[in-house]
Amino acid sequence: MAPSDVRAFDQQTTSIGLSWDFENYVRDVLGILTGFIIFYQMANSSSAPVLRYEVQDENARQVYITGLDIYKFYKISIAGKTRIGHGVISEDVYVRTLGTGLYQWLVPSVRLSINSS
Repeated sequence: MAPSDVRAFDQQTTSIGLSWDFENYVRDVLGILTGFIIFYQMANSSSAPVLRYEVQDENARQVYITGLDIYKFYKISIAGKTRIGHGVISEDVYVRTLGTGLYQWLVPSVRLSINSS
């Protein structure tokens, strides 16, 4: 059984929080659960590498992925891990990191003037 209800929270400019559910007593993993593997890659680039973040705690249900690019769209999935390998991979979740205020000057502003006669 794959981790379920994968959701992103607390998106920042270079990090994303993830949480998930996983039933310890019902699982399709080969061996004893030792943790989780988070798979992530930029979602709008077919040539972007799939990166891995390993969680060494089998009881973890939340993690922060850091070192991400600013204002990028990511595809993320999670699998349980044993010493043999990973189990079934969850459905993909898509989430964007936040942008910064550095480029706000590029957005045109509109000034309204109201004349009363």
